[in-house]
Amino acid sequence: MRFSRACLVALLLAFSFALGGTAARALTGHKEGVTKMRGRWFQWRDIPVMVTYHPSYLLRPYNQEAKREAWEDLKKVLHFVYD
Repeated sequence: MRFSRACLVALLLAFSFALGGTAARALTGHKEGVTKMRGRWFQWRDIPVMVTYHPSYLLRPYNQEAKREAWEDLKKVLHFVYD
């Protein structure tokens, strides 16, 4: 159990996700909406932050394009972590 917690702490220090507008504005200080900020890297206390849609927004059936965009955001984070 300790090993998994240590890994989680290391990942949290490596990057962060801002899921939704409230988190994005709080962590980035920008006033733009999620649609304009998503997919870009920002900084919060020298930690890279990727902005993307809130999960509740992605669960709505009419948001198929947003799901694709969120997947692209996640792939950017995976490349960041593993490259």
